[in-house]
Order: sequence, then C-alpha cells, then structure tokens
Amino acid sequence: MTVQKPDVIPAESSGEARKYWERMMEFQAGNYEQFCNKELFRIIHTPHEHDLMMDDPSLDIIVPEIYRALDIK
Repeated sequence: MTVQKPDVIPAESSGEARKYWERMMEFQAGNYEQFCNKELFRIIHTPHEHDLMMDDPSLDIIVPEIYRALDIK
C-alpha cells in the first residue's frame, strides 16, 4: 500500500480543524496503519499541505515514488 503523507499542517487551520490536523500528523500513515501491516506500507512524504499534494511541487516527489513502487522504468 502506498500512502502520500503531507508533512505540513494547513496554514489556515484553526480551532477544531487545527486539532484534527495535529492529531493526524501523529500517525505514520493517516491512521491506516491501525488496520494494515505497517511493514507493507510505502509512505511518500511531501513537504506541503494536504490540499497542495496534487500540485506540481508535490507531484515531483510523488510520481517518481509511485513509478518505483510499480517498478516502472
């Protein structure tokens, strides 16, 4: 299983939304690791917020990692 994980809490988050993101950042893989074998996880960290993970800077990190996971050359 491949999981893309943002490493930055959204800047506009406050109150309950901020608490949610702080809690989610504590998990290795968004709490999915609770339901799966952690050794089977491939976690791709992005130095961006969740909502920016499909923008070019994050995709520059994510796409090559997915290619490696699928063994595409």
